[in-house]
Amino acid sequence: MRFHRAYSFDAPCEQVYDLLMDEGFQRERVARTGTDPRAEVTRGSDADVVSIVLNLPTDGAPGPAKKFLGDSLTVTDDRRWESDAASDGARRGTVVVRVKGAPVTMDGTLSLTPEGQGCSLVVEGDLTCSIPLVGRSLEGQIAEVIGGFVDSEARAVRRRLGA
Repeated sequence: MRFHRAYSFDAPCEQVYDLLMDEGFQRERVARTGTDPRAEVTRGSDADVVSIVLNLPTDGAPGPAKKFLGDSLTVTDDRRWESDAASDGARRGTVVVRVKGAPVTMDGTLSLTPEGQGCSLVVEGDLTCSIPLVGRSLEGQIAEVIGGFVDSEARAVRRRLGA
């Protein structure tokens, strides 16, 4: 299933990127998500990485899926950005989402590009759920969960920027 989210911000790419790379910001935004959430930012010479680990309940999952997944699941969200920006401030990266012990994956791309006086962030990728019998039907629900998490990040960025 194709996943796509796009957001506009009234701030330049550099300001939004600096916020996304702020470990305190990332920890604050995941603090109320699941149990024992973790966020870590690593800056390197070739890439900057945001790694998030969430432990989420499976409440609301269909019976067969809940039986396969158990009472909770551990989700990792790794975003790897090129450490150097383009001359206009644009940045590109990749996103990899995995569910520990379950055949659920999302591999995709990230882009932060100038847009007028501000910038846009696009997150897109291919989401697959290979749980026998129910995988295809769960992909939409999983996309909603991932989308909600990415939407909450965009809201947090806007709040922090005062927009």
